[in-house]
Amino acid sequence: WAAFAAAAALEQPEVVINLVSRFPSYPAVEDVARKLVTSHPQLFQHIPAAAHYYICPASINEGTPHLANWACSNIIDTLRLLSLPFRDFMHVIQFAIKSLLSAEASHLIFYLPQLMQCLGFDSTGKIENFLRQQCKNSVEFTHQLLWSLNTERTGDGSPMAKKCEALHDVIVSDLSDEKKIFYRNEFEYILGLIDVSNVLKATEKAKRKEQLRAMLKVGVSKYQDPPRTQHLYLPTNPDQRVVSIIPSTAGAMQSAAKCPILVQFKWINRDHSSVEAGA
Repeated sequence: WAAFAAAAALEQPEVVINLVSRFPSYPAVEDVARKLVTSHPQLFQHIPAAAHYYICPASINEGTPHLANWACSNIIDTLRLLSLPFRDFMHVIQFAIKSLLSAEASHLIFYLPQLMQCLGFDSTGKIENFLRQQCKNSVEFTHQLLWSLNTERTGDGSPMAKKCEALHDVIVSDLSDEKKIFYRNEFEYILGLIDVSNVLKATEKAKRKEQLRAMLKVGVSKYQDPPRTQHLYLPTNPDQRVVSIIPSTAGAMQSAAKCPILVQFKWINRDHSSVEAGA
């Protein structure tokens, strides 16, 4: 394996990295790849996946001098670099942030739970700065992040809750006037619907569906008018613009401690540009 990999490194270094994924049950292949990458990093710098083999105890102790010029890693590999084992190595963190900044905002949204975990134990402020920077690039990412922060900031006043509270407020204050209106319209409407379940908790279970539908029908200005006069979307699918709410189909779900509700909407498709512009 050593001879094959060494020959491949001189002709086509990508083959060395592909050999590891092709033969995952052979640890010797990965060992050879790691030795080649750490011994001749300049041959592998253009291969994003090779960073995984370069970032090892030996190269970290040397300060990973070639890492700054390495091709950006994919999101999954980058999140690994933001985990606890690497949090004390600033050069690794800087490379991870550079890689995240190169990723599409729409792709990063899927990994927000992991990014929130990284935020929780980040003591450098770099994760927070990255999130703020990414919010300037994408309205969709901003809203999805604010939903996550809104969930995490409520609770027992833990350090994580306080950090999320502060970041939430900073991101909202960074919004332009137009984007701030878009944010407030969307969040006030959705949170208003969520609050209906809190109101229904005090109602007898058998009467909850009837009261829910009555609330949605009577509350014209609160539940029916906003979709007609404002640009609102479904948080679970930002590509769908809410046109109207359908009170007659609303129902209260069964739950011992809470009163979750099911509400249907009429919607139309939105293109990506309208998601970003909020129009």
